Formats: sequence, structure tokens, C-alpha cells
Amino acid sequence: MSPASDLSDTLARYERFLAADPDNTDLLRQASDLALRTGDPAQARLHLERARSLAPDDPALLAQLGLMELSQNNPAAANAIHQELLERGLDAPALRHNLAYGLSLVGRFAEAAEVLRDAAAMESAVPGITSLRIRALHFEGQVEQAIEEARQHLETHADDAQVLGQLSTLLIDRGDYEGARAAAAAAESVAPGHPDALVTLGSLALAEQEDGEAERVFAQAVAGNPRSGRGWAGRGMAALLRRDLGMAEQMFGEALRNMPGHIGTWHALAWTQICNKDPAAAQASLERSMELDRNFSETFGGLAVVALMRGQLGEARELIRRALGLNPQSISGRFAQSLLMQARNRPEVARKIMDGILSAAVLPFGKTIGQAIVQYQQKEGGTSSGSQH
Repeated sequence: MSPASDLSDTLARYERFLAADPDNTDLLRQASDLALRTGDPAQARLHLERARSLAPDDPALLAQLGLMELSQNNPAAANAIHQELLERGLDAPALRHNLAYGLSLVGRFAEAAEVLRDAAAMESAVPGITSLRIRALHFEGQVEQAIEEARQHLETHADDAQVLGQLSTLLIDRGDYEGARAAAAAAESVAPGHPDALVTLGSLALAEQEDGEAERVFAQAVAGNPRSGRGWAGRGMAALLRRDLGMAEQMFGEALRNMPGHIGTWHALAWTQICNKDPAAAQASLERSMELDRNFSETFGGLAVVALMRGQLGEARELIRRALGLNPQSISGRFAQSLLMQARNRPEVARKIMDGILSAAVLPFGKTIGQAIVQYQQKEGGTSSGSQH
């Protein structure tokens, strides 16, 4: 008999017990749990609400309702319940884990990290709780703090593949490629095919301009974790470097479905659209980026390039001024500046640069646009309200 059949048979038995004893809150609680596990959330909720009507102050029933809301993808409702339980003084590692997880689902990473401020002390009670705090810190942009806590955890849990994989991606964001490679190798030795480790190895391949190897590794990563925003973005970068614009746009779109708050990926998508000579789509992507951070120099530089594509030299000049005012080394700002200079004096040269934008040097760096996008897509990704990993 299959496990599913066993659960269904057990639920049927509990339903018979309830027919004889309909006000038994313990039976109602257990029947609710079984109904949820057998794929009948409506029946699960009916049993649980019946139990709560009989025992409205029972914290165990309220906690079970919170878990039900999480399982039914209602994190806001779950968060309110778990917060209420904490405010009642019913503190427990599992409760803090569930609250932090729900807060992360709605992008409240700073609060999630704070809820788990003592995660290291709770790890033995809820394995993986430290990993959840590290994830919240990473998404909040506290890369150095996340690295420190990951390393502290690994001193006593050296074979924790999840934290090793997280450390590898954190080190990529810091620019420590050798450290990232070592952490990824350690994660792979414990759990071959670990998605975070694969994303790191793919990112390293991108940095070395090995787009074929990057595509292979990123494809493996998203096969293991279809919600890996960074994995999909990596596939997009590999496609962009080999000038497959259609594939790049598709991959970046998939990435943004999983991490809609990742600025670097909105920029990579916008540059793909620029290269595809679609200024309207590129502007829309950059405006989404602007909603996330109104002071990111690369957004203004990208918008300046779009303005130049439309022949709007005055607007482009103002956007370049803003980009370089925020960051004098802005890649897109300086690229737009070089285009503007060409457009003023030698418009045919500017058009030629735009026609071959993926391979055009970003003066005076000597990088191509594709190489430059890899740099700031990885290092200046901003925040994310979805799943990066």
C-alpha cells in the first residue's frame, strides 16, 4: 500500500471517530492535519476552524492554522498568526523559523533576520534555521555579516552543504572568486549537484567568458532548482555573450519571475532589448529597475542609451550627467557618454557602435558590453523579493 493510501485510510478512520465524538478537539486537530497532507485543504480548514471554535485560546491550534496558511501560500496571514503567538510569549525555535520564512516570502528580509538573531543557538532544535537567517541577511544586502555567520556555523557544521553553497554565492557577490570556488567545491563534495554550488561555478565560468560551460552548469542548476533566479539569470548571461538575444530575453524573463526585485537582472534584460533594437521594451525594464532603486547609476546610463537610440540628445545628456554624478565609473553612463560624443561629431560611427553593441568596447575600459553586464549584474544586483537561490 502506498503512503498516500495509508494517509487516506487513517483520515477515514479519524472521520469515523469524529462522527461519534464531534467535539473532540484533539481528533479535529489530527484530522485537519491528515486532510491537508492528503490534498484536501478545504476539509482541513473546516476541521481546524471547528476545533478553534471549541478552544479559541489554544495556542497549538493557532500555530497549526499558521502552518496551514503557509502551506496554502498565504504568508501574510501566516505572519500575523505567528507574530501574535510570539507576542503572547509563546516563543519557540520552530515558531521563529516559520515566522522568518513567511516574512522572507513577502520580501521583509530585515525583519526575518532579526527574528532569527539567535539562530545559531536554535540550530540543534531546528536544523537549517541558520541557513534561513543567512539567506535573509544576503537578500537584505548584509553580505559581510552573512559571510561571517556562515563561516562561524561551518566551524561546527563543516558538512552543511546548504550553508557551503550559500557561502559560495556570498563570496561571488564580494568578488572573492577563489574563495567562492573553494566553498562551491566543498558543497559539491558533500552534495553533488547542489544548486547553489552550481550557480557559483556557472558564475565563475561567466567571469572567465566561458559561455558554453556556463550554460551547461546553469542548466544543471535550474534542473535541480527551477526557482533559482540566479540560475536562470546565468543562462541569460551565457546566451547574451553568445549573441542569442531571443534566448537571453527568455531566460532573463524566467529569472525575474523568481526574483522580481533583482536590479542587475532588470538591467541585463534591458541591455538585451537594447541590443535587439527595442528601445520601448528596454525603457520599460529600466523603469522597473528605477522603482527598486532611484539612485542606481547604471539605470540612468541605460536610459541615456535608450534616449540616444531615439535621437533625444538633450535628454541623453541630462541622464548621463545624473549617472556619472552618482558614480563617475558608471559603465553604462560612460558608454552613453562615448556614444553621445560620437553622435555629435560622427553620427555614422555612433550608429556603427550601436549596431555592434555586444562586441563594442566600452571606452575607455576595453571591455565589451557583454563583459560589462556580467560585472554589474553579479556585483550590483540590488535586492530581491523572490528566490535568488
